Amino acid sequence: MTDLYETFQNVNIMLKKYRKYKITSHPLSEKELKRSMQLNQNAKITCINNFGEKTHVYLFAPDSRSATKKDHFSRIIDPLRDEQQEVICITRVPFSSYIKKYISEIDHLRIYNYLHKTFSTEAARGPFCSPHTVLSAEEARKVLIKHLKINPLGLPKISIEDAQVIWIGAGIGQIIKIISNSALTGKACRYRIVTPCSGKIIQDVPDEEDDEDEEADIDEDLVAEEVQESSKEEEDEEDEGDEE
Repeated sequence: MTDLYETFQNVNIMLKKYRKYKITSHPLSEKELKRSMQLNQNAKITCINNFGEKTHVYLFAPDSRSATKKDHFSRIIDPLRDEQQEVICITRVPFSSYIKKYISEIDHLRIYNYLHKTFSTEAARGPFCSPHTVLSAEEARKVLIKHLKINPLGLPKISIEDAQVIWIGAGIGQIIKIISNSALTGKACRYRIVTPCSGKIIQDVPDEEDDEDEEADIDEDLVAEEVQESSKEEEDEEDEGDEE
């Protein structure tokens, strides 16, 4: 139970320190966690995410049937289906295909499945880990156009299942900034684009009812045009300097 409580504490650290969520539930002691696992086969954390949505985080016991049996899992999820909410489920093994199919049929909930091992230690405190941060749409556009002069899909990739990506809550298509320090090269800044496990980002055709102002989306065509315009302006300035 000690290892499971350490995992539970790391989940709290991830929510508060890295994702900046506001935790609204009562913090559990190791004794309370053990009791919750015995009664419910899970421990729950309730919080508010950065979009103002209620977020339910479930740490399932290693042998919990709710993590492997669709009927047991649906008893937890069904009461939440009527509202737009985020649900994070942390299990020892990935969800079964039956649970994944059940999740695909739910409209209002965004359900994520992470593994216990992802929270066995604090991700950013590893000996070879560098700080990762998610860029806002405006920050990403500025970096792509003014500094890198590249289409976002031309950036190196980082998987949505990477532990650092999970801890900071980055989504597919978002740009991550990685800062590393070296005694030889000094401070270095790298950028990565978050991709699905396949490594490919498929551009969906937006519905007419979709919100066009969602910050997470970056218009790759617009960025490419702005990069070209920025390069052309610099070339014109150089030509003018040569004429003088």
